[in-house]
This record gives sequence, C-alpha cells and structure tokens, in this order.
Amino acid sequence: MNSIKFLGAFITGVALGTVVGILVAPESGKKTRKRLADESKRIKGEFSDTLSKTLDTVKSSYNKKLDEYAEAGKGAVESTKNTLKV
Repeated sequence: MNSIKFLGAFITGVALGTVVGILVAPESGKKTRKRLADESKRIKGEFSDTLSKTLDTVKSSYNKKLDEYAEAGKGAVESTKNTLKV
C-alpha cells in the first residue's frame, strides 16, 4: 500500500511541476496551451503504464498467496480426513 501512495505522490509531483514550469515560461498563450496539452498526454501515458505495471505486480502477488493458501488448505483437509478415518 505504501508503494501505491508513493507512486501517486510522485506522479502528482511530476504533473504539478510540469504545469507550473510551463505556465511560468515566457511563451504565447497558444504555445503554452499546446505544451500543456502535449505534456498532459505524455503524463497520462506514463501514468497508465506505471499503473498497469503496478496492477500486474499486485495481481501476481495476490495469485501467488492464493495458491499458497489453497495448498495449505488441501494439506489440512487431507490431514483431518486421515485423522478421522476409522
């Protein structure tokens, strides 16, 4: 969970820094709007890629733990079954 919070804070910081940098640059309004649009698209793409990778990691970890618990549960069921046999 901490890595997700860090990732969100990092992306927010990058986005805000980019916007502030563009807004204080001495260019015409038309150029500034175009740069903002271009940077927004770039940041959106980076965010999507990072989010996708993070979700893949979370899914993988979840599935691994689920498999571990399933195996442990099978062992417990077999042990109980053998104990209860007459």
